[in-house]
Amino acid sequence: LAGPTFSDASKWAKTIYGARDTALGTADAPKGKTYLSNLIAQASGQIPGGNIFYANAALKYLLFYRLQEMVNPGYLRRYEHSTLQNQGQKFWLSPSWNPYQAIGLTN
Repeated sequence: LAGPTFSDASKWAKTIYGARDTALGTADAPKGKTYLSNLIAQASGQIPGGNIFYANAALKYLLFYRLQEMVNPGYLRRYEHSTLQNQGQKFWLSPSWNPYQAIGLTN
């Protein structure tokens, strides 16, 4: 009856404990990139209306792919390569395509 409540709470708790361990410098602490990547992935699933297919695609291309690339350079190329290797599929619109570059806002 609770749906994904418990699994989402578990993911957020893991993220919070990872932040705590990173701040305290414990041996169990995840790497900084791992912690930030997990935080971005968890936050992307919590956006209201984010399960609507066109809103999900827009959020990914405008925000989340850019954030993942900033946290972990080369992430999008590796993601595209692994999708091609594992599933044999190419993207119609590559995740590494940057809409901000396309309109001239960045170099």
